[in-house]
Amino acid sequence: MGAIFQDGCQLGLQKKGDPDGFDLIKTKLTHKTHWLRADDITDDITVDITDDITDDITDYITDDITDAALTQQCVL
Repeated sequence: MGAIFQDGCQLGLQKKGDPDGFDLIKTKLTHKTHWLRADDITDDITVDITDDITDDITDYITDDITDAALTQQCVL
């Protein structure tokens, strides 16, 4: 017995020579895996960029605070 699909789908798969639908399932899983990998890579890049921006902002704020402290010391 073939995989459980709606009658029309199962007939369509049988006509294509895939009575159990395994080729269709495998294809969908492969595409899903590719999308997941692409999403992971995108997420990693986004995290790296966000970290870089955060580091830059932190550096600028730290530099500004340091400059302000040095200026205050000079004025005093």
